[in-house]
Amino acid sequence: MSIFYDFANTCNNIIAHNSELGILLCGFIAFIESLAIIGSIVPGSIMMTLVGISLGSGTLPWRITVFSVFIGALIGDYLSYWLGKKYKESILKHRWVTPYHDWIVHGEAFIKTYGTSSIVIGRFFGPMRSLIPMIAGILNMNYLRFTVAIIPTAVLWTIVYL
Repeated sequence: MSIFYDFANTCNNIIAHNSELGILLCGFIAFIESLAIIGSIVPGSIMMTLVGISLGSGTLPWRITVFSVFIGALIGDYLSYWLGKKYKESILKHRWVTPYHDWIVHGEAFIKTYGTSSIVIGRFFGPMRSLIPMIAGILNMNYLRFTVAIIPTAVLWTIVYL
C-alpha cells in the first residue's frame, strides 16, 4: 500500500507545481480507474480525493480538469469494452483475469438481467465498475447501446467522484 501512498504524494506535488501536467494526470488516473482489472486493484478513490481537494483549493482549474477526468474514464471504458469484444474467451483465460472469475460470472448475470441499465448501475459498485464494460464487450452488447449508457454514466461518475 505504501507504493500507492508514494504515488499519491508524487501526484499531489506534480499537481501543486504544474497544473497542466496535473490536468493530464487527473485524466490518466480516471483512465486507470476505469480500465478492466487494473481499475479493480488501484485505489482510485484516494487519488480522486486528492484531485477533488486540488479542485476545491483552486490548484486546478475546474472545467478542464473535470473534462479531462471524464475523457479519461471514457477511454478506459471503451478500451475495456473493445478488449472484451475482440478477445472474448481468450481474455477470460488470461492470468490477470482468472482471479476475478467469480466477479465476471456475477457481472455477466448482472448484464443479462439488467441490460443497458447494468452499465449505469455497475459504474457505482466498487470492483465491478471496471469490469462491466469488458463484460459488456464479451457479451457482444450493441455498441450504440453501450455508448448511450456509458456517456451519461461517465459524466455522473466524474461529478460524483470529484
